Amino acid sequence: MSQLLPHLKSELDGAYGVTVLFPRVLEDGATKLLVRDSKRRPAYVVLVSSAITPMAVSKAMDAARAAHEAVGDELGEAILLPEYESTVDGRTYAALPYHKPLVDSRFYRWRYRRKLLPKVSDWLGRAVKATAVPVATNHREAAFGVPLEYLIESDATPPVVRDAAKEARARLGREWSPKWSLMHGDLWLSNILHAPAEGRLPFRLIDWPDCRVRGYAFYDLVRLFESFGGSRELMAQAVNQQVRSLDCERQDARSYLAAALGLLGLHRGHFPLEAYVAMAEKAVRRLDSVLELE
Repeated sequence: MSQLLPHLKSELDGAYGVTVLFPRVLEDGATKLLVRDSKRRPAYVVLVSSAITPMAVSKAMDAARAAHEAVGDELGEAILLPEYESTVDGRTYAALPYHKPLVDSRFYRWRYRRKLLPKVSDWLGRAVKATAVPVATNHREAAFGVPLEYLIESDATPPVVRDAAKEARARLGREWSPKWSLMHGDLWLSNILHAPAEGRLPFRLIDWPDCRVRGYAFYDLVRLFESFGGSRELMAQAVNQQVRSLDCERQDARSYLAAALGLLGLHRGHFPLEAYVAMAEKAVRRLDSVLELE
């Protein structure tokens, strides 16, 4: 870190007159720096890899670029990309243009549900359509069968999640021929930012290291609505949009979600089992409540 601050000032000072840097350590060990301009206005957020995982930020930026390429320039406007990247002291870093974060409070969540949530869920539906690709028959078992079997066989799986996995397993390769699609992996209120007024889209999406271009539909959608607390009716519209994008049956929304949850269970990392189980049950129950609507 000793060489980073002089390096940042050298790289960014020419245009913005960096005067203040505020460090904050993130959960993954990376450091976040807020870079202000000469008038003390936020200009950049700089992410710096930890010494233990020195390539983490570079890999995260590569994932964001892969997502942008997959959805194309129009939809890709929502994906925040870095303006500067480099390596200092063997650690990669990236400078992203500053955007104001959403406010996590009851009043603002109500406002976001009315104005922002429909736009983000519509973007997600269009992104799924733009990236939908049939899963090759010889890949179905590893990509969908194995995660579903994990849920079926695990003693920790809640009954409602196990039932969804069993149903999906029975339909796989028969009534249900799944497709890959873009999956952010952590589409939560804290990973959505306000966009500049002149943009076509009013939001920007960040934190893409867990993204999969060949991912599982509906997981992001369910998590998005859990975060914002949107109505069942609005979520039903978003589910139907993804169903049309994937040309599948409505009940297969449950199948896709189960497969995503199974994959997450197989690769929990530092995600505590108890928290994972609670999240999985809540996700399936939320989707089921929507699928009950005509």
